[in-house]
Amino acid sequence: MAVIAILNSKGGSGKTTLAINLAGGLAAHGKNILLVDSDPQGSTTGWSFTREEQGITQPNVRSMPQPETLRTIDKEAYDHVIIDGSARLEELLTAALRIADAVLIPVRPSPLDLYASREVIELVWQEQKTRDRPLRYAVCVTQQIGGSILAREIGGAARELGVPLLEARMHHRLDYVRAAQLGMTVQEYQPLGKAAQETEQLVCELLNFVK
Repeated sequence: MAVIAILNSKGGSGKTTLAINLAGGLAAHGKNILLVDSDPQGSTTGWSFTREEQGITQPNVRSMPQPETLRTIDKEAYDHVIIDGSARLEELLTAALRIADAVLIPVRPSPLDLYASREVIELVWQEQKTRDRPLRYAVCVTQQIGGSILAREIGGAARELGVPLLEARMHHRLDYVRAAQLGMTVQEYQPLGKAAQETEQLVCELLNFVK
């Protein structure tokens, strides 16, 4: 069992898209998943309402936009808990970090976006120093456009900051947008599409990452 927090204090990084597709991908692997929406904007909760209208029950989604509610999660009841973190409220970021076993930091494929995410990276470093159990973390590139120069440069920026970078990446694809509008994951929307394939790569890498 692992609690995986998807965090970035910078808006527009692709947190919700990453969270819902990882949760759906893990559920497709037969895992019992709780997807927590801790963002007051409630994008993940809205997505789950659309799913409920279609009778889709997995993954289980709960809205928890308060720090004290995050602390009540029964981690032992699930194989994995995925937290879609708040972009703006440090109290919610900190509360998610406190219960997390691993953190994914979604970043658009630009060194500038990675540097702009340093705030949450430093929060992870601070949390690592204060706990007596491991806290793994990595940057996940989202919204990549092909093999652009910026996409290659982010690897050098990650090494400069001393942060790990997942090999699997999410590209800028309309399937992510269309699937979310329908209350679906990309694997449900286009099972043989490129977005579904890269989501599966992310899920497999994540399963190894949290072992």
